[in-house]
Amino acid sequence: MALYRLYRGLDARDLAQAFALALAAPPKVFDAFNISGETPFLEADCDQLIGDAATVLTARCPALVDEFARRKWPLPGSIDRVYVIVHARVLLGYAPAFGWQSALDTAS
Repeated sequence: MALYRLYRGLDARDLAQAFALALAAPPKVFDAFNISGETPFLEADCDQLIGDAATVLTARCPALVDEFARRKWPLPGSIDRVYVIVHARVLLGYAPAFGWQSALDTAS
C-alpha cells in the first residue's frame, strides 16, 4: 500500500477530503479530477519508471527504499502510471495528508 500511494493510491480519509471539497466547489457543467496521494515523481521520471523504477525510487524516496530493505520487501521493477493531482489541488484546494509514510506506519 505504501508503494501504491506514491503514484496512484490514496487513503480513504484523503478521498473523503476530495469529495467534500468537490461538493463545496462552485457548480460547473462538468469537470474531472485525478484524486490520489501525493507523488514525488516528476514528468521527467516517467520513461525510467517503466523500465527501472528502483533507481527512481532510490533517488526520489530514499527513506521508503530503506524501509523496504529493512522489511525485506522487494522494490518494483516497473511503475506504469503516475496520477497527477494538480487540477484538484488548484481548483479544489485538495491536499492529501496520508501518503506512503502513514501506510508504512500501519503495516505490521
